[in-house]
Amino acid sequence: MALSDGALPGQISDTKAEETDATSTVNTIGSGTVYLDQVRIDNSSNANDIVYLKLYDTGSSVTVGTTVPDFIFPCPASEVVQFSFEPGGKFANGIKAAVVLEAGAGGTTSPTNDVPYVLAYH
Repeated sequence: MALSDGALPGQISDTKAEETDATSTVNTIGSGTVYLDQVRIDNSSNANDIVYLKLYDTGSSVTVGTTVPDFIFPCPASEVVQFSFEPGGKFANGIKAAVVLEAGAGGTTSPTNDVPYVLAYH
């Protein structure tokens, strides 16, 4: 897993978080109040599995499969999807993120192959 943040000068979103191999392991993105502007999920390397990017608005620890996500973004097998928000979706406590194979609050199964995602936020 390799998460990195980088500046986006001149854009509504001034920061992006990019994960190159998302799993059920939780990533912490930003801190305090952030506004999520765009989500991009690349599930092109998983021909048989829908994946779900789950986002949590909490400063506390998250237990994937137990903690109820604030947002769930599906991505069909072999597809790349993007979601945009105007105005940005507000997270009061930063963002925690994980990708699993199960929809809803439950589920802890990591994708079989790499699932990169990008979150653009300000």
